[in-house]
Amino acid sequence: MAAAAERDILIAGGGVAGLVLARLLAVDGWRVTLAGLPRAAAWEGISPRVVEGLRRAGCAEAEAACATVVPRSGRWNGELHAANVECLVERPLFDAALWRDAAAAGAEVIEGVTTATDRTADDGGWRLTVRLPDGGGRHRSGGFLIEARGRKAPKAGPPRWSGPHTVALARAYDGPPPARAESGVTAMPDGWGWFAVLADGRRLVQVFADAAEVPPRDGLSAFHAARVATAPDLLAWIGDARPVGEVSARDATPLITAEADAPGLLRIGDAAFGIDPLSGHGTYEAIGGALIARPVVATLLRRPADSALALQFHRERVVDAFHRHALAGRAFYRQETRWADRPFWRDRTGWDEAPPPAPPPPPPRPLVAERPVIEDGVIVARRVVVTAQHRRGILSIDDGPLAPLLDAVAAAPGAGAAALASGLGRAPAQVDKALAWLARQGLLPLAA
Repeated sequence: MAAAAERDILIAGGGVAGLVLARLLAVDGWRVTLAGLPRAAAWEGISPRVVEGLRRAGCAEAEAACATVVPRSGRWNGELHAANVECLVERPLFDAALWRDAAAAGAEVIEGVTTATDRTADDGGWRLTVRLPDGGGRHRSGGFLIEARGRKAPKAGPPRWSGPHTVALARAYDGPPPARAESGVTAMPDGWGWFAVLADGRRLVQVFADAAEVPPRDGLSAFHAARVATAPDLLAWIGDARPVGEVSARDATPLITAEADAPGLLRIGDAAFGIDPLSGHGTYEAIGGALIARPVVATLLRRPADSALALQFHRERVVDAFHRHALAGRAFYRQETRWADRPFWRDRTGWDEAPPPAPPPPPPRPLVAERPVIEDGVIVARRVVVTAQHRRGILSIDDGPLAPLLDAVAAAPGAGAAALASGLGRAPAQVDKALAWLARQGLLPLAA
């Protein structure tokens, strides 16, 4: 084993969330080591929002890997819809591009199996043990650990929330080039499927089924074929293509893990929460989670007195994203009414009916409360305007601060935008936009 090396931040996991965050933290000047394995061979559909997220994170190599844009359709409740477009990426190539982006920023990236992350008793730091592909190993120690090993991350306890147990079964096919490359989703009596047809004739069909119905590994091929046979659209897209390799299976259950964030430890990506694939793109949430984690980590390390505020900020966003996707998923499942009485569909239209427990309800008027926000790359407490639609609060519109503007309007009800802008040190155009937003929310004029 190589001798241990001291780093500021250790990241366990080589997926999208960990790699994007490794790049962001290295850009910020931290000494970062990431250890993990790239995703196994698979194709994935990525929305244009993901590409924009990669651009925001400065992941130029990964952004360039999203060049294959195809039309995306959906056959749902017996109707065909032209959904939009998505980028088809081959995960090993996409992940390799993310690895290059992280390394180019100065992060140390190690390909290997992370076998242990131990908190040492002497200095309170972490020790990362990595088994390399050649049989060797490396140790890295550091003061802060990012847990980004997805659903395989060690659990501190049962999930805080969990939806119906779902499994994604994927199989590749090889056949003649199609008339056009495309992707889409389709419903079937006991699940749904996603397909991708590539210009070179390769195809991928992913079937989503209830875990209770999925057989052991030696029966996956027959099970996948039987489910595909219930979906004429999937059969048409496969055409004369022949199966290649084995069926792969992965967990696709929506869940939030037990709240295990602690001093020196933060969970991101699927290690923090996983969404139902029908409710949105997990890759988008992985990138968004990395962007959110950046100021949280900076606060925890540089401003430890604000640690509780930073963790509150992170947890609120995890919980909010989870319930937002649960709501979207339920809506999609309910749109398919042909098999509403079958267990797969019934179970996925009725779970998580309770309203999200966080963030707290809006305060009394004037609807201003102190909440954690991002400012100058760290988490700070600021006065924000809270509404029923924005329960975490809105700090500003076009850099025009809302809470101070409400104060100014209350102090001088007849003042125009120019006078208000002068008092706040903002441009009149900024104040105009902020006033218009407040008016649309019904907050102007203020209640007595």
